[in-house]
Amino acid sequence: LEETYLGVTVVELPDGLLVDTIENHSPAYNSKLNVGDKITMIDGQPVKTVSELQYQLWFYKAGQIVTLRVNRPDGKNYTSYNITVKLQTKPVQTSSCIWISELN
Repeated sequence: LEETYLGVTVVELPDGLLVDTIENHSPAYNSKLNVGDKITMIDGQPVKTVSELQYQLWFYKAGQIVTLRVNRPDGKNYTSYNITVKLQTKPVQTSSCIWISELN
């Protein structure tokens, strides 16, 4: 079974998944996703935990395009954007790059 991936490391926050790092040459790297964005939805489905994001990605195949709803810092506020990402098969040497830290 081929696993798709975004190529990001995220931190779980109460209001979304904060993009902490973006892997070079990954689907996220090739999109308009930025470090500091908060992912809140994937194709209209809310995601608040890494498990929810992984679960949603499980339904897609490499080459498919997903739309991420993100909140991007804009001074003291956030602006919402829809970011399209073309998924890829996770490279063998990649550990599991959507994964995570949790801040308490």
